Amino acid sequence: MLAEPPEVIDLWLELVETHDLKGKRVHDAHLLATMKANGVAQLVTLNVAGFPADPAFAIIAPTFA
Repeated sequence: MLAEPPEVIDLWLELVETHDLKGKRVHDAHLLATMKANGVAQLVTLNVAGFPADPAFAIIAPTFA
């Protein structure tokens, strides 16, 4: 669980505008904004394609042996 400090809204709007996000991808951007506000740069997800390519984040697909 991550805190949601006040700067999340500005970070979120910046991501949405920069990447021209629409629909469900806007919610994924909110997660990234929360991560950024908390100093988290990596996310492991099965939905890599749902997140915008952004140099500030490493979006990683898990590998299964």
